[in-house]
Amino acid sequence: MGLDRGGSGKGRAVLLGRNDVPQVMEYLHEREMGTECYAPKFLNATLQDGRKTQVYAYIMRRDHDQYTGKLSIDESVEIVLKGVGPMGTSLEYLESTLEHLDEMGIVEGPLHEICEKAKKMQRLFETLKEILADGVRRDVEDAELFQGVIDTVDWQAPITPIAPQMLPVVSDHLGDACALAPEGPVGDFAQALLDVSEQLHWWDVYERYAGEPDMDALRPNYACARFCGIGGMMENKHTLMAVSLQAPQIFYPSHVHKAPEGYVVVGGEAEWQRGSGDFHLKPSGTYFTHPSGVRHATRTLDQPLLCIAMWLGDLDSQVVIVRE
Repeated sequence: MGLDRGGSGKGRAVLLGRNDVPQVMEYLHEREMGTECYAPKFLNATLQDGRKTQVYAYIMRRDHDQYTGKLSIDESVEIVLKGVGPMGTSLEYLESTLEHLDEMGIVEGPLHEICEKAKKMQRLFETLKEILADGVRRDVEDAELFQGVIDTVDWQAPITPIAPQMLPVVSDHLGDACALAPEGPVGDFAQALLDVSEQLHWWDVYERYAGEPDMDALRPNYACARFCGIGGMMENKHTLMAVSLQAPQIFYPSHVHKAPEGYVVVGGEAEWQRGSGDFHLKPSGTYFTHPSGVRHATRTLDQPLLCIAMWLGDLDSQVVIVRE
């Protein structure tokens, strides 16, 4: 973040004593010129009392590989979420910058919007981790799988947003599903998800099964957004985490995969079947797992179903629809 050529801006001019100039200039050069991305120069300025003067400033070099040019809000958010250096993260730097600008009464609306969007995305991952940790603390069924997910994810890794994509099923049912989430970590995640839902890439499923009646009924009424895994917002070769949304009165046919799977029901309720057994109702706040190679099916009733799904290992598993 730096000054670019053209236009004007507001800032604070600092008057130095003659004897302080060499030391301050040396400090500024060391702080600002580590990558030589700036061209230091004197600029014309008008002080608050109307006096004209010149100020020494650092102007971004447009021929430097760190120069991005004009970015959209979402492109800027992506850079802020990914950025990390020896002095901290880009989000920490942006928050500190805005704090000082606010203290000086300098209004920077776009920067505030970028910061808020980045913080909301970061909050999503914080609440996701807390859901898993809460399940482990309460020693839910197969808690070791949820602990394994916590242990194999680098929660400090950069978050790389994927180009947003909204689907009708999400527009129609996500708000209702989130409203059904219980208070506590699960409810906190639901609110965090709702806050960033338009920033996420929601994708439909099972294109290869197009033309089969039961799958054609499912596909427009089911959506996923991937948080972690191969191609996820947090790249990971060992763990996959995603959120899924299923509309009311929809049947997800029996399917199977090699990867062991954990689920947290965030909002809504549905009936689940494991193997050829009976269907059992699982309400919001339920944690459960599917062992490797065990087929399972889901059917929603009158409520939409919002879940967190995770695979621990075998991320190259194929999901196969089971036909009798």
